[in-house]
Amino acid sequence: MSTTTTKKTFQLGAQPHWAGQEENANLSTDLIKSLLNSESANEQLIERGYCLIEVPKTLEGYYSQFHECCETFFKSNKEKEKIKYAQLQFDPDTNSPNQCHGYSAVDTLKEQFMMRCMGDMTSETTYLTTLKTPSCGKDHDFGLVGMKLYEHMDMLCRKLATDVMKQLKKPVECVGEILG
Repeated sequence: MSTTTTKKTFQLGAQPHWAGQEENANLSTDLIKSLLNSESANEQLIERGYCLIEVPKTLEGYYSQFHECCETFFKSNKEKEKIKYAQLQFDPDTNSPNQCHGYSAVDTLKEQFMMRCMGDMTSETTYLTTLKTPSCGKDHDFGLVGMKLYEHMDMLCRKLATDVMKQLKKPVECVGEILG
């Protein structure tokens, strides 16, 4: 009796020509350098389905602050500090723990701090009085730093997607539909 293993891949409509052709999880240093130096982000997105870009200096700062906050929070004492941010799950029959905001832990598996930003968060004051997140590092708030990093990454992605749509002569309104 022989056993055959079939790799299942996601299929919805026609697959792009690059689907399944290139491993993009563990890129070699040479390929990374090549992509950064020889192909535009637009070309990479169109031809490969992903792109590598150098992160702007402003994003480096937000990422560094966020990383510092993550390290500070997850090194803190669970019973004294982390538990302050735990949110109890409501109606477990209809809601998963991932719908909560705050700290949660699954013994021996993982710890996480989830931040849900919704509605009108037009100012830092509104944000800080609406969501309860830990402070960390030098005058940083975990939630605020995370939100700023997310906003800047989102704007960068929208610009890249808009540029690709223009190059393909497609309606740029699609970007909002795609990225929500």
